[in-house]
Amino acid sequence: MKKIFLTIFDLLFPRRKNDAAIADISPVYFYKKIPRWDDKDIYPSMKTIFHYKDPTTKAMIKELKSSKNRHAAQIAAHALANFFQENNIRDAIIVPMPISKKRRKKRGYNQCELIVEFLAKELFDRKITVIYKKKQDSRFKIHDSIMDTPRIPLESYILNLKSDQYIHGIKNSEMCFEIRTDILEKPVDTAKLALENRASRLKANEGVFRAICTLSHLKKRIIVIDDVITTGSTMHSAIDTLRAAGAKNVSGVGIAH
Repeated sequence: MKKIFLTIFDLLFPRRKNDAAIADISPVYFYKKIPRWDDKDIYPSMKTIFHYKDPTTKAMIKELKSSKNRHAAQIAAHALANFFQENNIRDAIIVPMPISKKRRKKRGYNQCELIVEFLAKELFDRKITVIYKKKQDSRFKIHDSIMDTPRIPLESYILNLKSDQYIHGIKNSEMCFEIRTDILEKPVDTAKLALENRASRLKANEGVFRAICTLSHLKKRIIVIDDVITTGSTMHSAIDTLRAAGAKNVSGVGIAH
């Protein structure tokens, strides 16, 4: 009966083409069956998980970018959690790629923050501790930065733990990720660069990011998360900005390339 109802519903209210392409694919199946990139860096300090040219991957990314598709975000988050596990990544600071205020206003959300929201749930389900930091220590804050970027609603899913504190029966574990939306911002809006070559993109993305704080005191590696890495120009600019602020170990991971 349920199947008949869903069939009738789809006839009356057809799904978007990209939504229909991923709607019945579980995150577990997606990660196991959809073609993945090899383990080599696509550019210096950058890795990726899936091939963007794969039609199903492309549908998932488009749903993330244009429709705030939560199932697509869940697929991406599951893939990231597996990627971290397979590459023995722990004690990392996760930074979702920021977008400009203009882009956020137009789109209504940041798709990388959406991915990270579901990543927090995924790690929580795996009994992995996640610390979410919204406020920067005033000792390290760069005071001329813009600080009114909207923050992602993770409070219901994040364990904000002290070293010996228990919450929901989970103790601070060996694996500990920090999700940080308070160290990198994008005050400059850039034009769409889909048709530009890598040299043009690298030039267009120079100086578009700003570090909100100094980072030389951080011991953990920083991993910037983006949905797609094409020429690597955006990720390159973000990584360079964090390094210029004192970060010692920075890399980027894209869901697709």
